[in-house]
Amino acid sequence: MRPGLPAGLSELVSDLMEKDPAARPANAAQVVSRIAGIADELGPAAPEYEADRETFRAEDRRGAAGGTRHDEVTPEAGRSTVLTPERIAELSGPATVGVPPWEVQGPPPRPPTPSPVPEQGPLVWSAPQSATGRGGGTPEWPTAQPPVRPRQRPAWRGVVSTLITAAIVAGVGVYLWERQHQTLKITHVAVKATNQSVGCNGTANIVGTISTNGHGGTVSYQWVENGVAQPQLVADDASGSDTVQVPLKWAFHGKGKGTAVAELRVLDPQQYEASLIIPYSC
Repeated sequence: MRPGLPAGLSELVSDLMEKDPAARPANAAQVVSRIAGIADELGPAAPEYEADRETFRAEDRRGAAGGTRHDEVTPEAGRSTVLTPERIAELSGPATVGVPPWEVQGPPPRPPTPSPVPEQGPLVWSAPQSATGRGGGTPEWPTAQPPVRPRQRPAWRGVVSTLITAAIVAGVGVYLWERQHQTLKITHVAVKATNQSVGCNGTANIVGTISTNGHGGTVSYQWVENGVAQPQLVADDASGSDTVQVPLKWAFHGKGKGTAVAELRVLDPQQYEASLIIPYSC
């Protein structure tokens, strides 16, 4: 950023500050070589300050005289800065005449004053220590308390929770059962005869059994004799009873031999059918 510096010097500084070690110079020899190349481009350095000019002049005078002092540095080792008290006074001003630059004028510095430490009062004992008589010696520091265990849940709470769950399940079951059984439903229909066959001018005693869900209500039905439907009838199913029996007396006349079919049809609340074959011989 300083104007007048060669570009090679800026590049060298940037390379030395690379984040990736592989991008930096491999060793010190490469750095020295690059610095030497930059120095060749700059040429001999001119003194910038008056003290440097005086140093060059002193060296020139010593070289002309052909000798060196014990406090001087030979040209092979580099240049030496010769600053006498008179030269220091000339460069720095009258306030520093005869005073080497490493000596400081004025009174010696005062040592820092330590901060006052507050006095500690007597130990204050707590009320329990004073009451138990333990305040006469070294104070007792509080000891670590054991961890507090969580309170165990009483066993009766688990029993109550189980009973509540069972009551809820039972209530749901009752509700579903009542919903299923709130109307009369037919579950099965069967037909049978008390006599296995019918003779001349005989009568077949037939009984139809209608099975229900026991809810109670009316059942509509009709008998069909050899395909001829009889008038519709109604039977009452008492509440709590799961069967309803409906009889049929079928009289036969004339001579002949064959079979007759008795059929029971349930019309309401659902449609069911059952039939029976009766032998006839006369």
